[in-house]
Amino acid sequence: HTEFDELGGIFRLRSIQEEVTFMRQAQAHGLPVPKLLHDGGNWILIEFIEGQTAYAAIKEGDLSVVAKVVEALHDAHCQGVIYGDRWSDNEIINKHGQVRFIDFDVEWALVEPQTGLLEAMEIADYLFNTLRLTSNRSGMLELVRHKLASQLRIWGYDMERLAKFAGGISQFYLDPNKPSNEWSLPTSLYLSLAEPAEQLVHHLRAA
Repeated sequence: HTEFDELGGIFRLRSIQEEVTFMRQAQAHGLPVPKLLHDGGNWILIEFIEGQTAYAAIKEGDLSVVAKVVEALHDAHCQGVIYGDRWSDNEIINKHGQVRFIDFDVEWALVEPQTGLLEAMEIADYLFNTLRLTSNRSGMLELVRHKLASQLRIWGYDMERLAKFAGGISQFYLDPNKPSNEWSLPTSLYLSLAEPAEQLVHHLRAA
């Protein structure tokens, strides 16, 4: 979906062993992924992380976790690591308020390497899904407008590309005519999310 596939983007499921390899590589970079306690070949045991998902927080309107997740994603990008499939249920805020990432079964890749493309896609996907899931959309838009967009620009993200990805993701999810499946949004969201999504794109582009 979006222009991602047109730019040579690929989504694929990792095998269990590919997930193990990814987690070990992320740990070698000092990134906040769970400790691998046992590798059973076709199953793995990871540490229990006490806390709540970022989704649980933003669903209640608590947006304090959003900047933490964005910063943690940026830290990974600086190490050349793309988590993929970041949408707030795959991030845990532990009891110390730190971000921990889980669930790495979906890989994002490119047929031909393009600097900054996967990084922009991951940020845009996270921001759109946070806007989609939070009960405080106006607060989320203000956070993007007054803090996150300018910070992303300072970090060197291509803001036009971010805006295009966010717009493309929005069009994909909010298209009422596309074939439905178990991940489709409820019809009630098509109209209520369209204007906030447009504002998200505007704030990213204006940074």
